[in-house]
Amino acid sequence: METLSAAWMVLSLALVFSILLTPFSMHLARRIGAVDVPCSRSVHVVAVPRLGGVGIFLSMACAVAFYLNVDAFSFGFLAGLLVIVLTGLLDDIRPLSHRFKFAGEILASVAFIGISGSELSGVGNLFGFGELVFGPFAFVATVFCMVGLINAMNLSDGLDGLAGGLAIIAALFFAFFAYKAGQPNVMMIALALAGALLGFLLYNGFPARLFMGDVGSLMIGYTCAVLAVQMVNVSVDHFSVQPITIALILAVPLLDTLVVMGARIVKGISPFKPDKTHLHHRLMALGLNQNQAVSIMYVLMFLYGALALLAFHAPAYWQFYTAIIVTALFYSLLGWLGRKQMSLAVGVIAPLAKVLLRIESMLQVSLFDVSQHYSRFISRSLALLALLPLFFLESKVDGLVLVAIIVLTLVLLARRHNPRVRAVWQGVLYLLILFLLYVCHTALQQSFWATYWSVLVSLSTGWIVLTLLVSHTRRMLALHSFEILLILISWLFFFLIMPMVNFAPLSGEDIRVICVYAIPLLLVGKLCLGGAHASVHGDVRREAITGV
Repeated sequence: METLSAAWMVLSLALVFSILLTPFSMHLARRIGAVDVPCSRSVHVVAVPRLGGVGIFLSMACAVAFYLNVDAFSFGFLAGLLVIVLTGLLDDIRPLSHRFKFAGEILASVAFIGISGSELSGVGNLFGFGELVFGPFAFVATVFCMVGLINAMNLSDGLDGLAGGLAIIAALFFAFFAYKAGQPNVMMIALALAGALLGFLLYNGFPARLFMGDVGSLMIGYTCAVLAVQMVNVSVDHFSVQPITIALILAVPLLDTLVVMGARIVKGISPFKPDKTHLHHRLMALGLNQNQAVSIMYVLMFLYGALALLAFHAPAYWQFYTAIIVTALFYSLLGWLGRKQMSLAVGVIAPLAKVLLRIESMLQVSLFDVSQHYSRFISRSLALLALLPLFFLESKVDGLVLVAIIVLTLVLLARRHNPRVRAVWQGVLYLLILFLLYVCHTALQQSFWATYWSVLVSLSTGWIVLTLLVSHTRRMLALHSFEILLILISWLFFFLIMPMVNFAPLSGEDIRVICVYAIPLLLVGKLCLGGAHASVHGDVRREAITGV
């Protein structure tokens, strides 16, 4: 329990430091001219400061300063971290050649391995024919793998919030495995990284005010590589993590890099020549915007991590072949859509959108009138009914305080028009809804309240479905990638981690119910606030995609 308390403290400190220090990074970048100017491969159209990684680094360092145990691993990590941060900082201020960057990455990896003594002894029984070990080449193989992962994370930094969100998901999975393996240093570093990146995303979410730059992406890749190498060297009380399990946690950036570089080699061009064939570029080529492409990659990262968490006891070859099948199916779908020159909307979502539009045409008058005249009233009535149980808590003061916080959040949110800032507040609203449900389920356990919540959520879900059928209100339900990330983090915690660590006053079924109930209540909250008002005469297909 003491370890968990320290973990929460590190996560919270990193988040707070990041929120405070990231604006300093923005100011510093402008002062020294470290600004990202759009080029042919860029998806942004204005110059953006790119030293956000400095704030991430300082936040991590401040958060773990008093919680890292002094040992060879921590010294090795910090030595390599200084090297990689310096390399990235120099590249952001004045772009370096690829050779110089590779030299910095190799030096950082060698510093960590040499001081900590951690190496990859092999990749396990990956193909089902026996263990694959590196033997005397373990040192070189470890450096190669670390440099490869550093570059994979660096290449994933292509859209607003993408690399940071992927790294947060990976870091939280690492933290769980470190907790189970009794590795407090690994857990503290992973949580410090997650907290620092979460604070950074408040400024880096779409549309971004600040990029992390190479100092951020290289540092993220190095930190993930260090955590990966250390975790596969741990075996405590019959608990061990196989290399393929770690690879699954980092599957999205790793597979993207392998596929892109492999395709370049097949075409006879340099694997390091930049282009627009990365996964996020291909998703946008299918008709998705930045926010939607980032959200899909978050979900993919979470699904691979969930597979790693649920199957880490399975043989290495089973995990490997399962990942190969899933990846092949996904990339086959992308390739098929690309060959047909068909957008994701037309190929996957449009059929469902047509059904919605057909139902809407059958019931157009009634649905339009209801949404036009009673939308706010019905949505706000449902929201008030969700707050009602708080007045029946034994401690009335706690209930009233929570009501006041939620109402204040709604008031602040209603005044926000910037999509990124609005998404942050809506993410806060989602967390408050989760907390509301958690408090009510723990304090009000009578059967009446269980029925009350079931009926309320059913009514909310029905109202959301009706809203989907009306084009001019459909866009109000669109979720920002930051909201998607917070939902995935909460599901990781409630669905996967809490049942495994036996740390919950509620049953597993109650926890799952809370997570499911929170989604329609969040959407009702978005309807209360009006969301991003859609035009009745807007692009019907895009509105259908956003609503779905």
